[in-house]
Amino acid sequence: MLQSIKVQNFALIDQAELIFQDGFTAITGETGSGKSILLGAIGVLLGQRADTKFIRSGESKCVIEAHFALDPTWVAFFEEHDLDFESQTTIRREILNNGKSRAFINDTPVSVQTLKLAGEQLIDIHSQHEQSLIGQRHFQLDIIDLVAKNQLGVQEYKNKYKYWNQLKEQQTQLIQKQKEWSATVDFIQFQYDEISQSSLGKINILESEQWVNRAEHIEEINAMLQQCSMLFNAENGIVSQVYQSLQLFQKHAEQINKGQDLLDRLKSIQIEIKDLSIELETASESNVIDPERLDQLQQQLGEIYRLQQKHRVSNAGELMALKDQWETQLNTIHHFDDEMEKINREISKTESELLTIGRLISTRRHEAAASICSDIEGWLKKLSMEHAQLSLDLTETEFKPDGINDVQMLFSANKGNAAMPIQKAASGGELSRVMLAIKTVLAKQKALPVLILDEIDTGVSGDVALKIGALLQECGTHMQLITISHLPQVAAKAQHQFKVLKDHSGERTITSIKTLNAQERVQEIAEMLSGQKPTPAAITNAKELLNLN
Repeated sequence: MLQSIKVQNFALIDQAELIFQDGFTAITGETGSGKSILLGAIGVLLGQRADTKFIRSGESKCVIEAHFALDPTWVAFFEEHDLDFESQTTIRREILNNGKSRAFINDTPVSVQTLKLAGEQLIDIHSQHEQSLIGQRHFQLDIIDLVAKNQLGVQEYKNKYKYWNQLKEQQTQLIQKQKEWSATVDFIQFQYDEISQSSLGKINILESEQWVNRAEHIEEINAMLQQCSMLFNAENGIVSQVYQSLQLFQKHAEQINKGQDLLDRLKSIQIEIKDLSIELETASESNVIDPERLDQLQQQLGEIYRLQQKHRVSNAGELMALKDQWETQLNTIHHFDDEMEKINREISKTESELLTIGRLISTRRHEAAASICSDIEGWLKKLSMEHAQLSLDLTETEFKPDGINDVQMLFSANKGNAAMPIQKAASGGELSRVMLAIKTVLAKQKALPVLILDEIDTGVSGDVALKIGALLQECGTHMQLITISHLPQVAAKAQHQFKVLKDHSGERTITSIKTLNAQERVQEIAEMLSGQKPTPAAITNAKELLNLN
């Protein structure tokens, strides 16, 4: 149940608070007084697009807040969205003048999407725009599916339909690739074979480059080794000089501070230099290169370098990646038939499943359509449309996102007239009554806490208006119903009434909302009947409408 709505700094509304009761509530006011502004605020609260233009001039933000009394059936929703359930729940939306908006449920920040999901289950707002949807396929199917309790089946179908579309897209892409790659398969095969027959991946390129570099400088290296060996082993070379130093030092080592340590180090140096001398001589003698291996590696590396340059890559890794890419393409080309057969089998299987689910949905739709039309015709009779006939013509069609049905709502308001699509057959007033009948049927199915009707009585007057009011009064006995109306016959049937007023007396125009007591309701209904200065007859008529006599 909706308990209250507070609106602050929204358009022409400075501050407003509406306290709601059970049953049927009417909101009235002169044309242009701001009734649509209030409805817009509620829409923003429930997740509709926020805009800084909604913020009252000169203010930093606007705030819309509503309080609801919720039953335990809401616990699952709160748990799903990681929120703490409270039977007294507050929903708040703030729009800031920097263009941002914030949403809260029980003071916990939530996304606008979460707010919208909650709003869709809390309040059903029927706007005049929705009346134009009555002739559209999706709107008519939604009505049928709600009564047929098809929601789970339709969701399963939609998921399967999405998967089927993905398969069809894969099929299309595979066919396109087959056309593109088949045209170049010989060229791809040639390039792949050329790289495969090279030494790429068969030799260690870094080690091979190092070996070739050493081989190409072998004479220079050997000359250096021989020169080093001569420096060590010459008549007055390093070996001889270290030996002489050791002989001299041994004679006086005992008389020198730490002399023994120095002597030991000289002996170590002598041993190390002798070893170095031998190794340098051996290295020079053994440092030879196999010319055949050098030639082979030069050819292998040259081929790899040529391929890198040909394919405009900077290293062997990128060349290997190209080879892998071509290998994948060739495998795909060679297995196109297998892949196509696999996808076709899956498409066929999915289509069979879609057809099974779609037919089950269609059967339920056909079963529900007749009862819906009967119920709507029953309500229309109460609204002075005794001869109205309405049917939902369901036909099977190809797979569509929501099933395998097309639908056409056919309508005739008068006896003897052929039924036609409702958007062509019904006048504005007739559409209002049909929509009211539809909303009445759906409200019982959806068990919504609140139904808000925006001028559902447009285009009617007189006795029909009285019957609409009586119907809304009846609906108010089993649900919370709020209607914005310009008809006194409708407003008088409400149990509670608000009046929207526009005040131009100050520096800025202000829209305010007032809760009417019994006496004020008589005055408001009388003004709706005859103008701002109601006649005694209008007062009497207002009391009669309110059943106050």
